[in-house]
Parts: sequence; C-alpha cells; structure tokens
Amino acid sequence: MALRNIFDYALATGAGSQTINVNVEQDISRAQAITIVLNLTGAATDAGDTLNVRFQETPDDGVTWDTRARFEQFLGTAVVSAAAPERRIAVLHARTQLQTTEEYYEPSGSAGATEIAAGTVINGPFYANLHRGSASLTGQQIHGNRYRVNLAVVDANSNGGFSGNIRIWSDVPEGPINA
Repeated sequence: MALRNIFDYALATGAGSQTINVNVEQDISRAQAITIVLNLTGAATDAGDTLNVRFQETPDDGVTWDTRARFEQFLGTAVVSAAAPERRIAVLHARTQLQTTEEYYEPSGSAGATEIAAGTVINGPFYANLHRGSASLTGQQIHGNRYRVNLAVVDANSNGGFSGNIRIWSDVPEGPINA
C-alpha cells in the first residue's frame, strides 16, 4: 500500500518560550506504520534556545499524554536553511515484533515516569480516535483525537524562533473506519 501524507504542519514558533500542541486529525488505528519527517529550516539565535519535538498519544481522552516518538533536541545555534535543512525521521511500526523494552514499560505520562530518550520510538498498535455515540450515528461520532505533535520551545531572551515543517506519512487506507 502506498504512503500518503496525513499531517502537514508549518513550524513557525516565533519569539518566546512556549508549548504548542497540534492534533493529528487522521485516525491511524489501521496503519501498519507511520513515518514522521521533521525538517528544521530556521533556528533561534542563542545556544540556550532549544526545540523539543514529540509524537504523543492519549489512552484516556487527554488526561495524560504518553510519548511514542521523541526527536533529538535542536539548539538555537543550528546552522540551517531551506536549502540545507536539518532533517530527522522517526518510523513507528504497529505490527512488528516488539523489543522487550516495548512489551513492558511505564508510559511517559504516568506519575513518576521519565521521558523516553531522544531519538527513541515506542512501537506497537495505534489506538483508534475517540468515539461517542449519537442518536443518528451510534458509536461513530469522533469527538477527540488520540494523537498530537508536541513542540516545547525555550527562547532564553525572547529574540528568535524555530521554523520548518513536520509531515506524517502513513499507509492508512482512505474512507470510513468501518467501511
């Protein structure tokens, strides 16, 4: 099955420290794998400026968010441009033989848990988007997203920002979930 783009986000953080959460609207529960591509084309100006990017899921309607993929931290002094971007790719497999550390672990959103290491992914099945029944479409009304991209920016003196794009590719078939 061919890959198709299911998420496209223009990264433009602006000045100042901030946390940005962007929902992934597509239901990826039937995907064999997803590929997350991060292209950094502009960086803040100081060594103390940082960008952390995570792909997260929620098992409980947004109460906690667990990190499934975490990119390496980018520094504000990165020498990047549209012609010469810093590029990182994370591939998450839903149906693959899991490593021992993926079969039993404490999710990063758990009380007392630690964040997964940079450059790490947690393979395993993808949850379906959250559904709530209605009188006209029992059990099929999407009311929440299970996945998001989390961006954490530290801008030490509020004088710069990061830019680029984040794309997610998947083999998710088009059409309704229960087609």
